Amino acid sequence: MMSRVALCILTAAILVAVAPLRSQEKKPGVGVGGSFGLVAAISDVDDYQDHPMGRAFIRMFLNESFALEGGIGMGLLEAENDGKFFSTLSYPIDVRAHLQLMNKGQFRPFLFGGLGILVFDPENSKGKPLPRNAAGEYGHVTTFVPLGAGAEYYLNEQYAFGLNGSYNFTMTDNLDDIELEGNDAFWTVGLHVFAFITEQNDDLDGDKLLNDEEKRIGTDPLNPDTDGDGLKDGEEVKTYLTDPLNPDTDGDRLKDGEEVFRYKTDPLNPDTDGDGLDDGYEALTTYSLNRGPLDLFWGGLHSPGFRRLLDLSGLSGISDPTAGRTGLQLASLAWVPGGSRTQDPPGGTTTDPLNPDTDGDGLNDGEEVLTFRTHPLKQDTDGDGLTDGDEVRARRTDPLNPDTDSDELSDGDEVLRHRTNPLLADTDNGGVPD
Repeated sequence: MMSRVALCILTAAILVAVAPLRSQEKKPGVGVGGSFGLVAAISDVDDYQDHPMGRAFIRMFLNESFALEGGIGMGLLEAENDGKFFSTLSYPIDVRAHLQLMNKGQFRPFLFGGLGILVFDPENSKGKPLPRNAAGEYGHVTTFVPLGAGAEYYLNEQYAFGLNGSYNFTMTDNLDDIELEGNDAFWTVGLHVFAFITEQNDDLDGDKLLNDEEKRIGTDPLNPDTDGDGLKDGEEVKTYLTDPLNPDTDGDRLKDGEEVFRYKTDPLNPDTDGDGLDDGYEALTTYSLNRGPLDLFWGGLHSPGFRRLLDLSGLSGISDPTAGRTGLQLASLAWVPGGSRTQDPPGGTTTDPLNPDTDGDGLNDGEEVLTFRTHPLKQDTDGDGLTDGDEVRARRTDPLNPDTDSDELSDGDEVLRHRTNPLLADTDNGGVPD
């Protein structure tokens, strides 16, 4: 029996010694609570009976995982079997070490162990002291070791309710006035409520921000992602420096979490690759690589004014393609030489928000969309054999017209095969078009 008692005391000591190792910086919190449930004796009178028991306690958290709790209770221990009966009001007074297994979130299971004293006075069914008690063969106070577990659910920063159960080893065999081999014990199970009376600087939602930090910032201490952008509030404040109250800190139409985890763009820079198109425009606007309706006109309609009317109507006044787009503007943006662009066409693809020149043609994506109206995913928009960048920067030809000088030779043929001038219909002034 002594070995069992020693094991109980050792377990309680381990809880006290190990719990502070899980400490994190926080202000201690003090709270009070009450437990209401059932108690039953485990003694030499086997047929025990369940009876009500109550306990009041005060608890002080030393860190996020560890608390010390002192309490006093009262319960009726009673059993009857084979003509043997005992009844005693018991008054347990104990100090417990609480170890929270989860110190984040609203649901928190815990273990506890401690040491206390138990006041008891066994009587018979008529309320008279039992024989050995009447003879004064033992005292009415003994020590006991409570060991148990429970869980609490925090309704908010201040209030919680929970369930707990304990097995309590006493250092006496006289709870029932019968002294046989082995000491007596009792178990309890109950519901409890708990409330802080001083503020505990905790992290209830597990977002790496303590309650006082969340109050200062304005975030929700019970919601790890206040703005719903896919980043925890603590990540936004301490790691990415984004606004935990704004799901799109840089205003590029991508949530901060999407930028960090999906697109790998900078949530603080609306145009990560600096190409003139914001990240949201690049990531969310898809382009079709199939031939578009404008290609029907390549055979005979080469008037730049007519083609630009088809391609660019409504675009000239848009400096930021993502800002305030109307249905008419989206429709006017739909026609791109050699393809079409809408918000979500089947089989489409997007420009790369991490690459300023997605198609590698020597023109930034922003230049292609906003200035030259070329296809940002095709190196040679007009199919004349010259890249768009070569036409714009080196040859000064029209990247939307395969035959800039209308001499019935494509710009590529003139430059790469015939060495004629793609800007002059009659390179040698011989009176005959190239």
